[in-house]
Amino acid sequence: MKKVLAVILSLVLLLTVSTSLAAGKINVEKENFFALNAYSDYAYVFAKIKNVGNKPIKVNAGILEVFDAEGENITSSDSLRSYAENLEPDEYTYVYMSAKLEDGQLEKVDDYLLTVTGKSDSDKTTKRLTVQDLDFKRNVPVNKYITNDYAYFTVVNDTDETIWDIYVVYALLDDDDNILFVESDNLGSSKGLAAGSSIQFREDINSKFMEYYDAHGLVPSKIDVIAYVDVAN
Repeated sequence: MKKVLAVILSLVLLLTVSTSLAAGKINVEKENFFALNAYSDYAYVFAKIKNVGNKPIKVNAGILEVFDAEGENITSSDSLRSYAENLEPDEYTYVYMSAKLEDGQLEKVDDYLLTVTGKSDSDKTTKRLTVQDLDFKRNVPVNKYITNDYAYFTVVNDTDETIWDIYVVYALLDDDDNILFVESDNLGSSKGLAAGSSIQFREDINSKFMEYYDAHGLVPSKIDVIAYVDVAN
């Protein structure tokens, strides 16, 4: 019932967008929910967020609510992990949220509701960088005893200046672009990417999630990556 209400509200918002695009408007394009033990019991939601308006907007806040089969709230969180959050019209990004589950709550999880809001005022602009050579590989040998699952990609500086404070957000997807995992990384403020150069990333995918995918017949097959810097206006 909670999800049905969320869908109805989303349709109302989309109708509003179609009649008046006078501002930036946040829309959740895709979302995926998991409840699992990743060293502790947590509920997770990963989402693709798009600016469907005609003005810039910033991803501002989010609420994740988790319900049992009777529709009672089990847990909630307002801690939104957002990246490349200053969106120009038609730009998208990825976000995720997690909520801690107490002992015995994991088995009760039945439904959820994700709400994400934006704001029009921002003191920064997000500049996106070129990303190429995207790849996802399973069971890559680390040594003769251990293998890991990795996302690979290359960030390119095709400008004529060194770029500092580079951040990346990457999403692990299946063949239908369902979002299975979202994580981020950065080079730190002390490292820059020289003009005309590139840097390769190799990101380890959380093994607890990979075990969950295998147990539930989910097949990660590719990645999507946004590399960016936030520039003061």
